[in-house]
Amino acid sequence: MPSSTQQIEEYIQFKKNNVRSRLRYFTGRSDEYYVTLVPSMNVSGYGKTTQESMADMLYNLGLYFDELQKLSEDQRTTELARWGWVRNKLFQKKYSLPYVDKDGVLQGFDNPNEVVESELNLPQVA
Repeated sequence: MPSSTQQIEEYIQFKKNNVRSRLRYFTGRSDEYYVTLVPSMNVSGYGKTTQESMADMLYNLGLYFDELQKLSEDQRTTELARWGWVRNKLFQKKYSLPYVDKDGVLQGFDNPNEVVESELNLPQVA
């Protein structure tokens, strides 16, 4: 897991039949459920355990990537730009965010000090 001062370069790369990505996510407890959140994609999942919340988030992220794959490149660029993603000028099917750290990102968890930040590398999501 990266330290709180280490920055993660998030990216999404669209291939013909799959998506590769590196995304930062957070897992914490909210009321009686665990929540896993990918802030840069506005995608989350929840469950009674951290494993359930992670599985739910991965399912939801997969659905979102499937929908993005169906869009034209211009539509995809417009949709991702809504969340701050920028299309790479050299690699047209790769999108990235500016480097961000976790200061000020987390809101709404019951115990912010217990929230876990992790890096999610998805080699292929079909």
